[in-house]
Amino acid sequence: GRTYSFASSPTEPDLRITFKKGVSPFKKRLERTEPGDTLLITQYGSNGFRLDRRFPALFIAGGVGIAPFRSMLKELMDTGATLDIVLIYQNHTDDFPYRGELVEWAQARPSFTSHTIATGTMGRLTKQALGRIVPNIADWQPMSYVAGPPAMVDRTTRLLRTIGIDEDDIKTDRFDGY
Repeated sequence: GRTYSFASSPTEPDLRITFKKGVSPFKKRLERTEPGDTLLITQYGSNGFRLDRRFPALFIAGGVGIAPFRSMLKELMDTGATLDIVLIYQNHTDDFPYRGELVEWAQARPSFTSHTIATGTMGRLTKQALGRIVPNIADWQPMSYVAGPPAMVDRTTRLLRTIGIDEDDIKTDRFDGY
């Protein structure tokens, strides 16, 4: 079995997953899937990675870790809900899935800002870069959500802890096997 986070919002009629192209037979078959094809989902659930609308949110995505954030943001856009959210989206290359939607949503909602970091040329997220993107993070006190490859999630969690974000205010989702 494989585990994927839904990138679709509950407001959308179709299910959407996001995955990195791969060399395995499973990934090659998944790439050939067309809209309307039937997939068997044998289990679904939540790891607790749900948006807490009582607090502003800091989303930090690595690669296909954008999937749960796309879902949450799309639902907020579709329902007209407002929440202060800063998204930091890291990817090795400058190819960012959903970039067009993110730019459109940031233009439509002043309470949402989106920042991309191509780590292959710009380097990884650092304390200094985070301070430039969210200069008032200590006063802002967001709930922080981190999704991506395990090493990125661990590194980012340590970074957030060094700037004073409480461990209870950091929610993580690791995307293994990419």
